[in-house]
Amino acid sequence: MKCETLRRSHGSSLFLLLSTLALSILRQHPAIAVTYIVPDDHPTIQAAIDTAASGDTILVRAGTYYENLQTQGKVLTLKSLDGPENTIIDGNHQGSVLHVTGDAWIEGFTIQNGQNADGGGIYVLGQSSSSPATVTIRGNIITKNRAGYIVDSGDGGGLFLERSVSLVELNEFVENYAGDSGGGIFVSLGSLLGLNRIENNTFARNACHVGGGAVSSNGTVCIMGNLIIENTSDNFGGGVVGSAATISDNTIIYNYIDNGISALGAGLHINFGTPIIERNIVAFNHGAPGSGRGVGILCTSSDGPITLRCNDAWGNDWDYRVLDNCDTTGLGNLSADPMFCDTTASDFQLQSGSPCAPENTECGLIGKYPVGCNSVSVRAASWGWVKTLFVKKPRGDLR
Repeated sequence: MKCETLRRSHGSSLFLLLSTLALSILRQHPAIAVTYIVPDDHPTIQAAIDTAASGDTILVRAGTYYENLQTQGKVLTLKSLDGPENTIIDGNHQGSVLHVTGDAWIEGFTIQNGQNADGGGIYVLGQSSSSPATVTIRGNIITKNRAGYIVDSGDGGGLFLERSVSLVELNEFVENYAGDSGGGIFVSLGSLLGLNRIENNTFARNACHVGGGAVSSNGTVCIMGNLIIENTSDNFGGGVVGSAATISDNTIIYNYIDNGISALGAGLHINFGTPIIERNIVAFNHGAPGSGRGVGILCTSSDGPITLRCNDAWGNDWDYRVLDNCDTTGLGNLSADPMFCDTTASDFQLQSGSPCAPENTECGLIGKYPVGCNSVSVRAASWGWVKTLFVKKPRGDLR
């Protein structure tokens, strides 16, 4: 089970189209779908969910809603009218902010301050592996949620996916925490029959105790086109840990592991499955101070070959640690300065001379961002030559 080639235009995924069609069909039968507006029609979002039938839409106006929502197995569309900065669902540390047990489309909210054994922000649970929940989570800010109540307990600080076929795109996962694994997202082994897609998101300053500061995943996940920055793990996988179907076109930078004993993955730590890992920039990821143990890309598997091609690992404590069953015989992996436009301004587009720019590599574009700035040519010149540029020339002199 592999991913389609990433389409860089937002919202063009085939998965997105199929999800839309499926929800449209469900809305047509057996009754006409209804749209509810909160707080116009119902004072709370949960009251609207309680009233709604499968296929209905709930639109939410700006405001802060202190709720812990349960979708009750219904097929629902839940969207804000005024965007995530203005429409906040706050779980008040009383459970998951949103517990999804049916098909759903969730778009345009800030989801914050949830705390649960797993899935502090959003917990998605399908009926079974043969009947997974089909969920789109799009354009949200998922922040300051927590999974677990004690150390070594709790997965998926921002989002927990189990028995799911989900598209997670264009979200910001910021400052979520898991007591075990997956500070931003955890994809459980219960999702083995569903291909989940994690595309075009930003993961920033998420953390966990065990593994996967941003994402802890299994082999049914496509992790594509994300910015994964400044996430941490106490043990391994500062950025991403586990496996996937494909990990491609990501920019994975400034992640950290607080482990000074073993050389483990501070950026990518892939330790099982047979994924394809390609066209990622993995840079400036580190281990505990003075340890020199943070590996940009750690690759090992007992399951079969991992394909490692067209990546640029640069400025990590160790750039690559390639162990068992890692196939590097395809197009080359680089260790070269990616030449970002301006890291101090968080501009991770590429300079035109970058080795990751499509015109400079056989691999096409490497990393999430395209060329966005150019080097300025410099010419040595005397002061006398500069002054000639400002001399008033006689009329008719066309030089």
